[in-house]
Amino acid sequence: MQSSLEVFDHDGRLFYQCDGKWLEPLFQLIHHLSQNKTDISSFILKDKIIGVAAAVLIIQLGFKKCHGVLMSKKAVNLLEINQVDYSFDELVNEISCKTEKMITPDMNLQTAYIQLLALQKVK
Repeated sequence: MQSSLEVFDHDGRLFYQCDGKWLEPLFQLIHHLSQNKTDISSFILKDKIIGVAAAVLIIQLGFKKCHGVLMSKKAVNLLEINQVDYSFDELVNEISCKTEKMITPDMNLQTAYIQLLALQKVK
């Protein structure tokens, strides 16, 4: 991967890329997509680290396919429940990040999404 986050269209062409730490590349993608209405349901998102918070954002954005260089088991569980195809290079129990513990299995997606957006505004 060249960037922290890359999105490819259904033909494999690079649609979007962004570098950054934490969830910032995904937040920037949310902003980009709000300005450029695009059906991304057939696109693939590739991220260096996909924890449960990233999985929430990926699902809420409408991606049906993603790949993480590093992915947590919590993210895998959430992606499976929401029928998102995923792959990874390395699977870990959890990502060392406050959002991995903040989002609990009993929390619905919309609540988790709102909490993540609120965290982004605090940063």
